Amino acid sequence: GGPNANSNSNSTSASIPTTATGTEKVNSDGSISLTEWDALTLTYPGGSQHNAESLMYDPLTHHLYIISRDDGSIWRTERVWREEGNATMKLVQVGTKRSQPLRPATGADISRDGREVLVKHYSSILYYCREPEEDLGMVLSTRQGIKVPYKREIRGESVAFAAQRELGYYTLSESGGKVGAVPLYRYNRVPER
Repeated sequence: GGPNANSNSNSTSASIPTTATGTEKVNSDGSISLTEWDALTLTYPGGSQHNAESLMYDPLTHHLYIISRDDGSIWRTERVWREEGNATMKLVQVGTKRSQPLRPATGADISRDGREVLVKHYSSILYYCREPEEDLGMVLSTRQGIKVPYKREIRGESVAFAAQRELGYYTLSESGGKVGAVPLYRYNRVPER
């Protein structure tokens, strides 16, 4: 959850849409509403609490990863995730992100092939490249990352790779509760690895 989700709970919940069941509805304005989804509850060990906004799926290992905003701790699901419907999974700490706490992670994404990672901070985005056999927690804990193009946004907290490599990556800001459009920014992809 975001900054307001650091409650007395030791778990984080992510709702994974089950769009394959045909439960989406296209609204008159072109937006899509989901009417059914599965809940995946991720539980930190020992009752610990973390303010985390970065959730990633690793296509190489089939684990989910979370990076805490507060201390940069990197968490991985104890077992692989296979879209199994409503479920609870334990998290294990697998590292601590370099450069914390001066630059809290606000968003992150892993490329479709699992080799590239973007980690979004308020004023920058860092790029990491790994070999398929390299552990993601170790890569984020031991490497500095390469700064990639990014123009700072007010409330800019999301980053995602485009589905097609040549289309680059995107950033998106929170609306701050204001009604209206929020711009989606596209950046050219980093050079070939």
